[in-house]
Amino acid sequence: MSTRSGNPLCFNCEGQFPLWPGLFVLVCLLCQIKSFAACWSRCYLKDLVGGSTNLKCIKRVTTHPRTFERHYISSYKHVYAPEPEHEHSKNNLSVLSEFFGAFYRFSRPHTIIGTILGITSVSLLPVETVADLSPTFFRGLIKALVSAVCMNIYVVGLNQIFDIKIDKVNKPFLPLASGELSVAAGVTIVLSFCVISFLVGVWSQSPPLLFALLVSFLLGTAYSLDAPLLRWKQHAFLAASCILTVRAILVQLAFFLHMQKYVLGRQRNLTKPVVFATVFMCFFSAVIALFK
Repeated sequence: MSTRSGNPLCFNCEGQFPLWPGLFVLVCLLCQIKSFAACWSRCYLKDLVGGSTNLKCIKRVTTHPRTFERHYISSYKHVYAPEPEHEHSKNNLSVLSEFFGAFYRFSRPHTIIGTILGITSVSLLPVETVADLSPTFFRGLIKALVSAVCMNIYVVGLNQIFDIKIDKVNKPFLPLASGELSVAAGVTIVLSFCVISFLVGVWSQSPPLLFALLVSFLLGTAYSLDAPLLRWKQHAFLAASCILTVRAILVQLAFFLHMQKYVLGRQRNLTKPVVFATVFMCFFSAVIALFK
């Protein structure tokens, strides 16, 4: 006797029993298992990215695949949503702004202003006529200013590197003392500007300018470097001598000769104005050194 009837969805077991209700139950069960597994994976994903596993989400299982897909994808996008581009740009601008602010304080702008004014004024002393204010004059002046400002940043930066402990008490607003700049960043800035200064000096092909940079480098290093026989800033006479030599004598005479001989092409001749300026700056620098 055949166990099957003519209906393929029925089988004969003490009478005909329809097969489709069993298939329906099996499909529903598979859907529930699939939904449960998907919901668990979503909860596990949330736990991986730092959230907490919420068992309530298991109760929110839906048997409709499309409904669950929408919830799952929206949750995934929420967890892994990339940072908006404008926020990223804003953060970069903020970092750059903070760095340049720290660099501005690190460079001690009041010393740069003094350097620019001093070199510009002494560079005008060799000028005899308006015709001397030519592009050649301004090129020579710019080379002198750039090299001197870079060397100035080297000197004041080196002083801060070896004075961090002192500056934490006396000048906590300085970037190395406050921690805005690391020591490695300070060393990088100092060495970079020192190299740039000498490169510009060599490019100018002016012995007086190069001599001024070399002496400033040596005295600035001896003034701050904490090494045997150095760190002259601890001795009043040596500290005053460094300031007097650079600010009063070197800046006046070396940059005057640079502009007179190697920019304007005239014979070396120390005029009365430059002699007066040198004597005046000697007294002025001596007072600064004593009060410093």
